[in-house]
Amino acid sequence: MLLINETPGRGRGVYASEPVRSGEVIEQAPVLALPHPQWLFLESTLFRDYHYAWGTDAAGIVLGFGSIYNHSNFPNAVYIRRFEERVMEYVAVRDIDTGEEITVNYNGSPDDRSPLWFDPDHDQLCRTA
Repeated sequence: MLLINETPGRGRGVYASEPVRSGEVIEQAPVLALPHPQWLFLESTLFRDYHYAWGTDAAGIVLGFGSIYNHSNFPNAVYIRRFEERVMEYVAVRDIDTGEEITVNYNGSPDDRSPLWFDPDHDQLCRTA
């Protein structure tokens, strides 16, 4: 259902290899939770751009495709933290066509247009490597 392709100007991205319907779970990616203060070490590594806040005192390293989804202010998917299951769930918020890149809003809510820690329209930095 998913594949990795190059996204021009943004590095790698996750793409649909078949149609995905609105409300469909795209992926349940396992999460490695790093407690504070261990996650502070991430700030001096490549992982600084690949982790999610995980609760109030941990950082989550999301496995699977989780750290490869690119940002969009108008995403076609949302991520949901499932703390008890230790997974990040990615769910389509609208129908996604075969070959379309699957994107999420790094701010969490699909409607949140707050500035990010980088400018995705001008900077080459993104969460994909």
